[in-house]
Amino acid sequence: MNHDKEKERAFIEGIKKTLAEKGEKLDPEILVKLSTLHCGVIESRGSGFAWLWRLIRLPVMAALSGGLIIMLTLVFFRGPVTLRHSFAGLEDLDILTSQEGADFYADLDFYDWLASRADHEKP
Repeated sequence: MNHDKEKERAFIEGIKKTLAEKGEKLDPEILVKLSTLHCGVIESRGSGFAWLWRLIRLPVMAALSGGLIIMLTLVFFRGPVTLRHSFAGLEDLDILTSQEGADFYADLDFYDWLASRADHEKP
């Protein structure tokens, strides 16, 4: 088996040597035609979606960059501490949008105080 591989390798080397010698003896006109054909074959072997990628590559890259910037901003940017821990605005919004009248909320502070006092008095 080793002998077969050596024979095959010698055969391939002989073919490469012959082709290299013949390629050096070609005239310039044939070399130009061959290089033109070679470039045409390489261009035609491109993927079928190459035109689509050329069309959408800029918008895709812009969207990915924008998404990355937004993600990094959301992860690393922190607002002021008072803004993060302030939910008083939500309570006011709840009062304004509720169906109960103003009388219901007039005594709300009293009931809140009463509930907190009851919690403190429990053993």
